[in-house]
Amino acid sequence: MLTAMKVFALVLGLAVTGVLGSGVAGDAGFPEGDVRGDEEITEAVFEEALRCGDGDGCRYVAIGLFLRWGLLPPVRNGTGGGNRSAVDLPSEEAREEMLDRDLPVIRWDGFVQVTRGGARLVRTVEFERGDLVYPRNNRLTVEWRSATQPHWDGLILLLVVPRQTDPVPHVTIHTEPWSHVFDAPDLIGLHRRFPVTRLGHEIEINGFRVERDMDRGGDVAVFAFGVRWGFLDGRNCTRGGSVGAEALPSTEDIDSDRCPAVRWDGFLATTKGGVRLVQPLLFERGDLVYPQNNRLVLEWRSATQPHWDGILAVVAVPLGEVPQAHVTFHTDPWSHIFELRELVGGSLRVTVDRLGHEVEIRSDLVRP
Repeated sequence: MLTAMKVFALVLGLAVTGVLGSGVAGDAGFPEGDVRGDEEITEAVFEEALRCGDGDGCRYVAIGLFLRWGLLPPVRNGTGGGNRSAVDLPSEEAREEMLDRDLPVIRWDGFVQVTRGGARLVRTVEFERGDLVYPRNNRLTVEWRSATQPHWDGLILLLVVPRQTDPVPHVTIHTEPWSHVFDAPDLIGLHRRFPVTRLGHEIEINGFRVERDMDRGGDVAVFAFGVRWGFLDGRNCTRGGSVGAEALPSTEDIDSDRCPAVRWDGFLATTKGGVRLVQPLLFERGDLVYPQNNRLVLEWRSATQPHWDGILAVVAVPLGEVPQAHVTFHTDPWSHIFELRELVGGSLRVTVDRLGHEVEIRSDLVRP
């Protein structure tokens, strides 16, 4: 059991570190300076990065970036790594008051630029009249013009950077109110909201690995999920209390009043793309993952008593559909529907009954 718990922590505990500062307000200049692109960065290189995925022989890494800025919706589930909680954000009532007032127009003109590799637009999100993305004059930079008042704008971008990290490729995300420079590998699995004004304006960054879906020919964002349920920290369930939580007692030694058997039959489903099992965790006799009859749903049968069960899974969503994608986690004792982008790089742990049974969901991405 200890070994499995260590594996779970190792695979799912790869938190993104080193870049989660508060951001740098102000002007980072124009898209120029110490920027040197690789001459061979062409559409063929974008295609190579997408088809190669996470293979050892891959020269490039494809990174999806979903950015949005303005008055963002409140955080409802608090799962995003590093996100401010809903308590720190304007309440629904305060937000309605703000929308009733004459809010200032905030300009978000800016760019995303890589020092090595390339960047290209996938789609705009919520752009209106007067908002636009400029035609590119080089493969390193995507520039836009944007203004918000009681709403938000956003972009989905595809970045391709060399896998070799000497020197480390950098990515500049710049707007008029806010700017920051990231190491490119640190964007994979990053989900963070940065406060910009006292009125509640923010910029949100979601980064994820992208690869080519060879079955259907589209570019997909790849999300790694780990879920476990039961007594997550172990529980001494023996009648005499002599066996510690790190050991599993035999069935006849279990005190069923203190540790009743709980059924966790359920599923993980996505509204876009597909879900695939990587491996079950601590499944025992009677526990199983059903053969999939469609790509959207992964179903299992599970029961726990003094321990926990879990799964590792991968969700792949077409890159342009990330803002609309939802993920449902359902078990007999607990169920919830999440916006997929809110789960990027985050973790959630919920107590589901008075005995202390819990559900934990992690979406940390293993870096290429």
